[in-house]
Amino acid sequence: MTTAMKCLAQLRGGRIADLVEADSSLSLDAAAAQLGYPAITRRRAIAAAQDEQRRRTVRPYVQDVADALAEAGEVEVLQDGDHLAAAILLHPEQPAQARPSNIPGRSLS
Repeated sequence: MTTAMKCLAQLRGGRIADLVEADSSLSLDAAAAQLGYPAITRRRAIAAAQDEQRRRTVRPYVQDVADALAEAGEVEVLQDGDHLAAAILLHPEQPAQARPSNIPGRSLS
């Protein structure tokens, strides 16, 4: 599958997810049909719609966790539109121990 085909499936999946979110009585297949997507493209678009629905479901949880960590001073949260990133704050004075015994295939001997 080409990059263009993947992007088109993602865009279609997003539109299907939007339509199902607006009208919960619609199935994903019915939403794809209502949007006029050809039957041959529906399978990939529906798979992308399922992925989008999962992302939308977990987004509030991920945001709450990132906010709680940021409030505790453990991470810095960066947000750009729908993208969320959390970076662990490290300081030169923080103690850090190397534990080679925890690395698979390594031992202290």
